[in-house]
Amino acid sequence: MEALTGNWSQLFACALHLPERYFDAPIDRHISILCANYYPRQEVAPLRRQLRAGGHTDYTAFTVLWQEAVRGGGLQIRNGSGTWIGVPALPGTFVVNIGDSLARWTNDRWVSTLHRVVNPPPAIAAVCDRLSRVYFFSTQL
Repeated sequence: MEALTGNWSQLFACALHLPERYFDAPIDRHISILCANYYPRQEVAPLRRQLRAGGHTDYTAFTVLWQEAVRGGGLQIRNGSGTWIGVPALPGTFVVNIGDSLARWTNDRWVSTLHRVVNPPPAIAAVCDRLSRVYFFSTQL
């Protein structure tokens, strides 16, 4: 993940019209976290409008997420017009969210990804659990 995020940092720099190695020095001292989020099957249906994780942004530079492909989804992002959109779990892919730090570094040219985790439909939630692996890439610029 460290090598992958190093490559992405170079791509981000180029996309911002900065020298390719602009982020190399600050990310050399990153303080990143890798974790697993486990969402167990729900033997009792959640309350109406209850979420597994409420809407939030991440404080990191960016977040790399692998999500297990479970019917009914779970991860949603909020687009610029305020609509929540489901993020499909595609085999062999990662989801990359911009975090608060990168938004600040770019003077909000790139904005933090507001996201949440919703409950799957009750028939799926009762028989399926869900796992996601998250790499929070964080450093000081």
